[in-house]
Amino acid sequence: INEPFQSCLESIPSLYKSGMIVGDFQSALNCRRQYCNIAFYIGSNLRSVSNASVILLQQMRKYKQSMAIHRTMSTLEACRILSGEVFDDHTALKSLDELLVIGKETKDSVTLVKVSLDQMYISFLFRDYAAVINIEETVPHSPHRRVQNIIKIFCVGIASLSLARSDTDSLKQHVWRSKGEEALRQ
Repeated sequence: INEPFQSCLESIPSLYKSGMIVGDFQSALNCRRQYCNIAFYIGSNLRSVSNASVILLQQMRKYKQSMAIHRTMSTLEACRILSGEVFDDHTALKSLDELLVIGKETKDSVTLVKVSLDQMYISFLFRDYAAVINIEETVPHSPHRRVQNIIKIFCVGIASLSLARSDTDSLKQHVWRSKGEEALRQ
């Protein structure tokens, strides 16, 4: 990734529209899903991300494109947790814990990574740095998932450095600091 995430958002709507025009619903909806993911992680307005995710879920059902419906639910649930917003029952929203179970039962590793990453990001934003570190162990590093790796490294690095500052045990401080510095080098 050579450009900031924000610059990626500008081109995605035209890609989505192109896919819809030619009837390539899978690619079009994948573009919209990536738009929702990026918008969420860069701190876009949660209501806007939620609204886009609800529309995406409706379109996935309409065009029978369920390949990533649980990942989209994860983004929507993360928005709900952070905003406190209540959604209509028509979204059939599941909790992050329920989505983890579904990911495990269906052996959908991409969903497992997405839900775990959303849990980590939420914990990070709520400054629950110990939870960030615990969740980190469940999110595998993959060279093919650069965006997720960047978010994971950032959250773990800051969480580790914060834990190093707050821990009174000098041995643990050293471990946290080393882990945080390692993340910064990546």
